[in-house]
Formats: sequence, C-alpha cells, structure tokens
Amino acid sequence: MTTTTRTAHGALGWGSFEDLPSGRTLVMGVLNVTPDSFSDGGEHAGHEAAIAHGMRLLAEGADVLDVGGESTRPGSERITPAEEQRRILPVVEALAAAGAVLSVDTLHAATAAAVLDAGAHLVNDVSGLSVTPAMVEVVAERQAPYVLTHARGTPATMDGLADYDDVVDEVLAELETLRDRLVAAGVAPERIVLDPGLGFAKRGAQNWALLRALPRFTATGHRVLVGASRKRFLGALLETDGEARPAAGRDTASAAVSALSAHAGAWAVRVHDVRASADAVAVAHAWLGTEPAVLRPGAARRPRPGEGPDEPPAPRGGRGRALRAGDRAGRQHVPAAPPRVPDRRDRINLLGIGAVGYHGVLDQEKRSGQPFFVDLVMYLDLSRAGAEDDVALTAHYGEVAEEVRDMVIGPSVNLLETLADRIARRLLERFPLEAVEVTVHKPKAPIEVTFSDVSVTIYRER
Repeated sequence: MTTTTRTAHGALGWGSFEDLPSGRTLVMGVLNVTPDSFSDGGEHAGHEAAIAHGMRLLAEGADVLDVGGESTRPGSERITPAEEQRRILPVVEALAAAGAVLSVDTLHAATAAAVLDAGAHLVNDVSGLSVTPAMVEVVAERQAPYVLTHARGTPATMDGLADYDDVVDEVLAELETLRDRLVAAGVAPERIVLDPGLGFAKRGAQNWALLRALPRFTATGHRVLVGASRKRFLGALLETDGEARPAAGRDTASAAVSALSAHAGAWAVRVHDVRASADAVAVAHAWLGTEPAVLRPGAARRPRPGEGPDEPPAPRGGRGRALRAGDRAGRQHVPAAPPRVPDRRDRINLLGIGAVGYHGVLDQEKRSGQPFFVDLVMYLDLSRAGAEDDVALTAHYGEVAEEVRDMVIGPSVNLLETLADRIARRLLERFPLEAVEVTVHKPKAPIEVTFSDVSVTIYRER
C-alpha cells in the first residue's frame, strides 16, 4: 500500500445566535423529526436519521437548523408535548453539542422550555393569534429569540380563516398586536423575529401579496423570516394539467423565493433544500453589491497572496471580529474539495459523513466524545455500472456511509491517522475499490491556539 498525508480546514456551525453573521440573509434548514411531514414524508423521523440529516444540512450551508417534532401542515393531528419532546430532545442535544445554532418549531411552552434547556437557541412558534400565556412567559423569562409567526386558528381550522379585506394591512396589524403583548411581558424587541406566516390561514394570491410587501415588514425594525419552501402556493403556481406540482418538485421555485427575499432584506429564509437557497442568497447579495465579508459556512474565500490551494486559510470569526480560542467549537464543517489526481480514473466522492466519536489522546476526549467528519474519494472502474445501471457494480453510497459512521462511533483510538487508516482498509476489504482517499476532520480538537479545523488525509491502494 502507498500512503500520503495532508491537512485541511473545515468548520461545523456558528455556535451561538449572537455569532450568526449580520451582513446577509441567513439560511435556516428544515429538520422534520415527524412521521407525517408534508415535505419529506417522515424520512428523518428516527433520531439517528434526523441527526445525520442535520449534519448534512450544516455541511450544505445552513446557518440555523429548525427542528420540528409536530407537523403543522393544514389538517395535521395534534400530539402531546411529551411525545413531541421524545422525538426531538435527543436530536437537539446532539446537534447542539456539535455547535449548531438551533431553532425549534413548537406550539407548546413546555417543549420550548425543554429544548432551551437542551441547547436550542430560538423558539419558532407558529401558533400566531393563539399563542398561549405560558409561551409568552417562557420566552420572556428566558429572553430567547422568538419567531412570531402570523397564523389564525389551528392547523385543523386555519384554511377556513383566510378572509381578509387587505391581507398585508391585517397581517401586519395582527403581528404588531402580538409583538406589543410580548414586549409588555418583558421580551426584548430585538429578540423578536416576524414571520408573515405564508400558508398559515393564507390562500395562494395572499401569499404572493405578502411576499411583495416584505419591505413593509422589514420597515418595522424587526428581523423577518420567510418560510415559503415547498408550500402549496408554489405547487399551485407550477401545476401541470390541473395538478399541483408535488412538494419534492418545488425546490427550484423555493430557491427563487429565497433570492427575492434576500433582495428584499429578509433576515433569513427557512428552506428544505439548503444548498440551492444558499447559492440563491449569494447571487442576490452579489446582484445588490452587498456581498458580505463573512461568507456563508461552506463558501471558499479567495486565497491571500502566497497561499496555495492546499494551504490552510487563516482563521476568521463571525461579523469580522477576531476569532477567540473558544470559538473553534462553533464553526461549521466544510467538506474538503476532492483532490486533483494526475489521471482521469473513475471515482466517487462522498463528503461530510458526520458522527460523534471518542478518539484522542486525552481521557476527556474518550469520555465525552466530539464530532468527526469524513470525506471519501473512492477510485473504481464505473464503466459497467454506468452501462448496465446496476448498483451491484459500484460502491453503494448508503452502505459506505454506514460503514464509515460505524467506524467513527466504534472503538476509540488515539490518532486521526489511525482512524483514517482503519476506515481506508475496511472500505478496501468490503467494497470493489481500486484505491481510496480518506480525510478525517476533528474541528473541536482540544488545541490551545486558535484554529478552525484539523484533519488527516491518507491514500490507500488495493
């Protein structure tokens, strides 16, 4: 076997609400831990699946993850706060430990208090005019950032409450009434985020009217969140032969709304397809000429003079401040770009596989664990797989990812080099690979100097 070693840089998440960049529209990734979501059909209802998906959303550029344990689609059934917490608390705890900034989508004050205790940063409450005194009390007591969403009725009744003389005037007036109630209870105005509540007691044309009026919402002085992703009014816009476009086919339109919302000054967009909306937001800021100094997590900066493509960038902090040593826990992992190879061999790139492992030379690392991320470049002949469309002739991505995850969460080792070597050898044993390059990232390593990530890359041939 031949071996090469290289270091690379990455990051994990912003770490706190205060560290979120202020110079651009943020991207909030939707993480539904529900069996009946309208958008993903319960694909991430299990704890492990939800945590893994949250890691993927961070790697794709999410600034905030919005975790929900109860569907709020029209007509959905209510669940108890206890069941909601059973679904989401392990997910919140794991992602908070990984440095993610977390919003939790809940109607229940008890759940809001529990998730804040578990490490969440924002409460995203879509109860609207039905907000409970208990929720107001929790938000005031904790001074947690609070997304105040406009809605009438409950998910079961909201569709029958969408009658307005002027939807923009009435939504603004009702939001301001609720805002005043929160402020009177002691909630700091700067902690309140307004959400026009697209789809919540709104019919198709009313949603478009609210989007066109976004400057009126930003003029209130509050941050404004736009949640249009995959919603029914987009499906109706894209209908074919009288049939609305299914939710999974609405991501391009959702990204267009994200770009326009950024152009109109929205604080954040709440989306399912993070990568597309992160790109759309970047385009909007470039169009406006307001491209911020702090790029979105995952964006590459231009190298400074004297820096080569494999040289680590200098650490940087949120909002232009100097990066403190303690901040390294709050940066988002950025999968390394696949390395250049001297030939044109077929290869599969599988980047950003995340799991909590217990590796390191310190006893604390072996006791408490920390997040690790693995990037793979797998070399194999894909000519037959491409010609015959047969998964048996290639490396099954899901099985590879599961194998890597199991290696990371498995028996502890002292060195990244050892972990990377074990992963490479195991993949060569199990899958039809000619060679594999494995990069293991350890963004929260206990190093006393400022850094953004440490990683080891090895190359192994059969």
